[in-house]
Amino acid sequence: MNVFDLTPIIIIIIIIIIIIIGGGSASTQAHLQRVYGSFALCMLLAAGGGYVSVLTQLGVLCGLCSLGLMLGLMRTPHSRDTELQRLGMLAGFALLTGRGRSNGG
Repeated sequence: MNVFDLTPIIIIIIIIIIIIIGGGSASTQAHLQRVYGSFALCMLLAAGGGYVSVLTQLGVLCGLCSLGLMLGLMRTPHSRDTELQRLGMLAGFALLTGRGRSNGG
């Protein structure tokens, strides 16, 4: 087994330890929960994208859409009003990137 196969598991364990220990103020904890929640969502969507790639043949289209979402995410200003829009773009980017990184299709 390659040591890099365990990297995501180690990262998840570290995240759980940080959340359980709860170091920092309440605002820091809330921020970390949002960050790691977004990270977990993206990991799940990337895995789902890899599964979808087995069923579809949309390689170039998904690559272009992924690029468009990344550019849109970079150009959207960060504010409380645009948080859900940015999260949606990040989720779409994770899904399409997971689809593009798999060997299927």
